[in-house]
Amino acid sequence: MSFEIKRLKPSLSSFDILQEINEKIFAIQLNLDERLNKLESQLNTVSEKCEEIVKTVCLTEEKSKSNDTKACMSKLNKIDNQLQKLIALFENVMNATKTSNNPVVFMSDKKLSTSTCSTVEAQLLLDKSHTVVTLNTEADFPQGSWLGDEKNQNLRVRVPIKKSDLIHINTTCLTPEKMAITLLDYLFPREVLAESNLSGTGKHNKMKLDPLLVS
Repeated sequence: MSFEIKRLKPSLSSFDILQEINEKIFAIQLNLDERLNKLESQLNTVSEKCEEIVKTVCLTEEKSKSNDTKACMSKLNKIDNQLQKLIALFENVMNATKTSNNPVVFMSDKKLSTSTCSTVEAQLLLDKSHTVVTLNTEADFPQGSWLGDEKNQNLRVRVPIKKSDLIHINTTCLTPEKMAITLLDYLFPREVLAESNLSGTGKHNKMKLDPLLVS
């Protein structure tokens, strides 16, 4: 900012000189006021922009926290539901144990896939796909035989297949698939096999085969 300074005319009187000085001072004040007003307006604009930025940042943080909270609550609810199913399953096992001296196990009708569910879901996925089973004893089929590990009561099941027939099956069935089909024929009548399957699900409303015998 520069101001033009002019020499006062020597012919002017003292009053005229003072008046001219006042006019110049007034002009300088007007110029300063105008520039200060422009500067104040620019500062107000900057302040408003800063407030908008702060509000945007705050809203973004609140939205992010809200989404994180919802996701966390959803996971907690899933875990709680799975725990309730686990408790119900445990109670079923305890009730079955109290009413029978035979070993009690629970089996899954499908394998858990960690690629399609989280670790928590894979560990706690205990729902309708699991079945509580009370293992049988030799007294159920005195003339039958054991399938599985005969020496481990938790890994064996008594079936109505004669020992001679079981030896024949082991000798003639050279593949696991052939042995499985042959065992099904020995364990269930054809009528039952025609109306049932392993899972008990499907569009034909088939019944589920005894999980104790097909485990």
